[in-house]
Amino acid sequence: FNLRKTIIKEREIAQLKKDFSNAMIHNMRTPLGTIKMCNSFLYSGKINNNPELKEKYFNRIDDTVKDLISLVDQILTLFKSEYDKIHINYSVIDLESLINSLIDKYTIKANKPIQFITVLKVKTLVADKDYLKEAIGNLIDNSIKYSKDCIRITITSTEDEYATIISISDNGIGISKEELPIIFEQFKRGTAVEDSSIGFGLGLNYVSRIIQAHDGKITINSRENEFTEVSLYIPKK
Repeated sequence: FNLRKTIIKEREIAQLKKDFSNAMIHNMRTPLGTIKMCNSFLYSGKINNNPELKEKYFNRIDDTVKDLISLVDQILTLFKSEYDKIHINYSVIDLESLINSLIDKYTIKANKPIQFITVLKVKTLVADKDYLKEAIGNLIDNSIKYSKDCIRITITSTEDEYATIISISDNGIGISKEELPIIFEQFKRGTAVEDSSIGFGLGLNYVSRIIQAHDGKITINSRENEFTEVSLYIPKK
């Protein structure tokens, strides 16, 4: 019986390693391709007489490198949460300023028309600023990746007696009800994008663990081919 349990456990670990390797390949392929493309343009000398365009390519490389560093930091956080509690540095956060900075960032990065709608009834809260920014940024990034031709993202903040609730909703490809129960697991994503090259579900698992580290919860509501809404519940301090 113990041998059977050991074999099953070893198979689970082997599958986890395989899934992790696939996740890294998919998540790093696009940014590395972007860096290579930008570098080739700059190296060719074709845009030497266009300083504004050169600066645009340099900025694109810089932003992409920051995204790769952020991805590595997220992976380290996920591994840390397996063995130790994530340390949260609480402070009062200007939520409106934080969200506006993310909107500016992702509006520039998006390669298709994008519209942001914000309805912030709560504009400050107590949380870890860096982790919260990463969490909301991941959700915005997912909305853009798994979108249709035109993107509409709505960000709201409300509160109840116990928590501040931040919701990010979109008009993207959605998630089937069969897949919703597993969407927060490591390396999971919907089958609607299972054969694409735009990344595995590191982001949602990361967001889930960050919110859990705040002693909060995360919920998701989605309908395939219509919308997805993710809500973060941050307990009041």
